[in-house]
Amino acid sequence: MRLAVFIFLLLTTSCREIIYVDEVEKISGYQINGFVTNTGGTPLENVEINLYYEKIKIINIPIDTVQAAVKDSNSIVSFVVVDVNGRAVKNLFTGKLPVGPIPRVTWDGYISPDIKAQPGYYVIQISIDNIIIKESPVIIDGSLVAKTDRQGSFVILNEKLPVGKIFDRYDSPNKYLGTYSVATSVILELFYGSIKKTGRVNLKKDIVTKVNITI
Repeated sequence: MRLAVFIFLLLTTSCREIIYVDEVEKISGYQINGFVTNTGGTPLENVEINLYYEKIKIINIPIDTVQAAVKDSNSIVSFVVVDVNGRAVKNLFTGKLPVGPIPRVTWDGYISPDIKAQPGYYVIQISIDNIIIKESPVIIDGSLVAKTDRQGSFVILNEKLPVGKIFDRYDSPNKYLGTYSVATSVILELFYGSIKKTGRVNLKKDIVTKVNITI
């Protein structure tokens, strides 16, 4: 029997290591299976888990350099955000624009004023008269990705773990900061009532990463 050891390191002031040992479960890609209990070992339901990606700067040259332009002022232009499965999640704009270059399109990750999209890899598609002329990758994180069930369990699937995806990063004034790649480690932020715990999980490719978390 092959064994794998995965570590969830709490980053709070009362930090300690929690080591979970289990039989290897093979998959394609990445996945996190978690189990959350209180200090007495009771499974906790409805623990909210936010997900953050750790990112590695790889170059200082933007990869998103295709220039989109409007050539006919009567054309219908649309900016639509789609997820990794090609599903539309947000229509940023549909209408007419003046002839000329289209400025860089940004998205703050919100699908409505008070609802942020789940963490993941997204693409902003720019279309003119229903023809896609440009796609710009966007990474969204820091939002809710899962809640524990009655058994205290949660799962984060491969589509929410876009390891290796490359994207250009900008600050709020739209200043280019560099081109980054999503790393093989993520940060989990857990909320249960007034309790908050934060920890790092190192992912293993093609193996389910399993963690036990006590809060």
